[in-house]
Amino acid sequence: MSDRQTFLALVAGGSYRLRFLTNSIEDNRACFKAQNQIARTVRQQLSAGITTVSDIVVFSLITISLDQNPYLLSLAPEDRYAGDFDTPVKSLGGLLWLGLMSYEPSLQTMWMHLLRARNPSLSNKAPGLADGLQSSDLLRASALLQRPDLEMQEAYCLQEEEAAAARPDASEVDAFHVDAHFKAILLDIKACCRLIDAFFGPVHPLSPEATGFVQFRNLILYRLLSLPPGVAEICRLAALVFNYTVLYPFPDPRILWKLCRQLEGILSDPQQTTNEDAGLLLWAAVIGGIAAARTVAYDSFASSVNKFAALLGLEDWPQTVAHLESFIWHERVCGVGGRTLWARARALALSNKSYGYLYLTSRPKATIEECFG
Repeated sequence: MSDRQTFLALVAGGSYRLRFLTNSIEDNRACFKAQNQIARTVRQQLSAGITTVSDIVVFSLITISLDQNPYLLSLAPEDRYAGDFDTPVKSLGGLLWLGLMSYEPSLQTMWMHLLRARNPSLSNKAPGLADGLQSSDLLRASALLQRPDLEMQEAYCLQEEEAAAARPDASEVDAFHVDAHFKAILLDIKACCRLIDAFFGPVHPLSPEATGFVQFRNLILYRLLSLPPGVAEICRLAALVFNYTVLYPFPDPRILWKLCRQLEGILSDPQQTTNEDAGLLLWAAVIGGIAAARTVAYDSFASSVNKFAALLGLEDWPQTVAHLESFIWHERVCGVGGRTLWARARALALSNKSYGYLYLTSRPKATIEECFG
């Protein structure tokens, strides 16, 4: 390969991937050696001015900004996922290991600044780089529950147009009382859910179906994270919980603990739910409750399920599922966790415990600090 910097960036990225698989001294050494050489060449090129930065310099900065997340690596693979959802798409798009990365904030800020400050004529010279930058920024934003920094690039814009053309009828989200922009996102979530069944059996991770699904779910998450907090907050939080567990299962339980903490706080506060639709509140309580399995917040969600189901006159689980399907629901992914939550809600009702954080001895627990800290 004639371009040594491109070669080093590929070596660093490839050896970084191997470190997750082998954790060998040789792979670690190859990664660190490539990163050190990249850092030297990047410093030399930056000395010529930031307006002349090429695509490969930006890509190189991304490769040296990555590291393994020691907390996530310390967890058993099954403990990296919170909740009682059973989604088959955990490994698609490499999310199984990409989600275990951490990012050096200063280097992330640097490549973003260089990308915007350089001469536009230098952009889009490396095939696939724009998509890689967008994906890297989305991973960083999704790990931090933040709005993505990068504006929507051409590939996302084209995909959004394709999604709009194939979008289900708007009547499918009539149960949601949100604006048209949010409804479009919810319709796309429903459409994406219909693609999941294809992945319960064997599927090649690079098949057109898998690639299309990954691109679609990335676009959905980008738009969800871009929604302003505080607007249709219950729906926004519940949609994020659903997305992080069903479509974009991120291997970091702290994300769901944080979302569940916020959602539980709203659902358990009568002042914040008085004017909300009981149907939406029940859907949010069920989605949040399944996500809160094995935490001290589980019974609070179960109590909310009791409360809102009673307001709607729902007395059994089949009736409740019919209601949930008018919002967003996937039975194969959510059904077992939903039935378990409903059983716990009924048990609480029978024992006259209408509210409280009750520790379930049959479930391993996350600490209060982890869930609410």
